[in-house]
Amino acid sequence: MNKYSFLFVSDKLSGAERVLAMFAKELYVKGYDVEIIIWNIGNTNTKQIQEFLPGFKIIFVKSSPFALLRYFFYTNKDNRVFVSSNIQSNFILCFFKCLFLFSSFKIIIREPSSIFNRNYNIFYVFFIKYLYRFYQVADLVIFQTNEMKDLFFDNVNIKHDHIRYLVLNNPFNYEDVDLNIKKKFDGNVYDLLNQEYYLLSGRLIPEKGFEYAIRAFSLFRSRGIKLFIIGDGPELFRLKNLVNSLDLSDSVLFLGFVRNPFPFYKRAKCCIISSTVEGFPNTLLEMLYLNNNVICTKCSGGLKHIPGITLINTNSVNDLYEAMELYFINPPKFDRDIVIKYLTKRSPSDYVNSIINFYK
Repeated sequence: MNKYSFLFVSDKLSGAERVLAMFAKELYVKGYDVEIIIWNIGNTNTKQIQEFLPGFKIIFVKSSPFALLRYFFYTNKDNRVFVSSNIQSNFILCFFKCLFLFSSFKIIIREPSSIFNRNYNIFYVFFIKYLYRFYQVADLVIFQTNEMKDLFFDNVNIKHDHIRYLVLNNPFNYEDVDLNIKKKFDGNVYDLLNQEYYLLSGRLIPEKGFEYAIRAFSLFRSRGIKLFIIGDGPELFRLKNLVNSLDLSDSVLFLGFVRNPFPFYKRAKCCIISSTVEGFPNTLLEMLYLNNNVICTKCSGGLKHIPGITLINTNSVNDLYEAMELYFINPPKFDRDIVIKYLTKRSPSDYVNSIINFYK
């Protein structure tokens, strides 16, 4: 039986890392030998992975690529599968696969997002396109959506039959949500749950489109609803300045990082995904499970078949405002049984079985 080693670049559970952690947990439940490698190039100390995967063997490796290479060189690689879902660690694993050509280990890499629908520097894109050629040595490449897969092959000079790949919807573990919905870690922040609010949640970066949502909310403020924003990130100072310039400081609250945001998802009058581009917005599935009222921009592939959400255009203040108004005045009605049935089909067990069966 293969041993699985999951390579994380920090101990923080963002979207891609959460999928990887669900993958690891499900393999462990199925009886596989699983270890976690934290190559801490993110220099974080959140211990979120340790809390999500209690009892797992966790190995910490210094942030230098040479430290990871040293670990890789001395570890027993026979019948081992290395798994990654970060663009840096994906390329590192592919490079190691070439370096240790005659070893029997396998690598699975999950593409976390696409660079081809983002405004990156042309030289950076050219460099990454060259590195993508190393994906040909991977034993499996996982794309989150058909649109992500098509963007990859349309922009990288590699034929489909030169890469072993699967298109797999990100898993959703409703049991973890049910288990954690009543846990409250962050003290007084949960006192805000008795207010009426719309909710944004995610890392404060331009791709999340929070600026559009804040500007839309400035048109909506007369309704007396507050806007809560969960998350931290480099855009915090700029977004706070925007809130102040729009005279929204009494209506928009930045809650920062909240270890358990599920109570806020459940209690919100409306949950909003305002992203301009995503690999896939995993937070959407959690919001949809806990709340009947969910707005989402068309920020990724794989959204139009999800029941129970209102899809709107990206980069549109007006569309966001109109959707906010809609959910205040006359929220759309969706069949919850259909929504829950859809979400439970995206189980970690089915996700892992699809990967295991790929090798049979």
